[in-house]
Amino acid sequence: MLLNNVVKNTTNSTIFIVDDESISRALFTKTVENIGPDINVKAFKSAPAALAAAETISPDLVITDYKMPVMNGIKYIRSEQGKHFDPVCVNALLDKLEYIKSKNYK
Repeated sequence: MLLNNVVKNTTNSTIFIVDDESISRALFTKTVENIGPDINVKAFKSAPAALAAAETISPDLVITDYKMPVMNGIKYIRSEQGKHFDPVCVNALLDKLEYIKSKNYK
């Protein structure tokens, strides 16, 4: 798994979580934080915010949502080309949750 490779190959890994949905952002942040104490997680609600942070912080891994306003995950990853990190793009977690809610499943 890509995330485990980052943790094993570096100490004090920095991972960016970029997602405009607070629930997804919190879920990914908590999941990554639980992997180990040497992981520094930075969460951002927009790609432009992550780009600004990347001026001073170099992430080892970026987990980004695909569907975001202003700049989607693919455009964000492309804007960071040439940097030394592994991108992961995630799509539609909340769309599935909203679908389940709309069907009144519990």
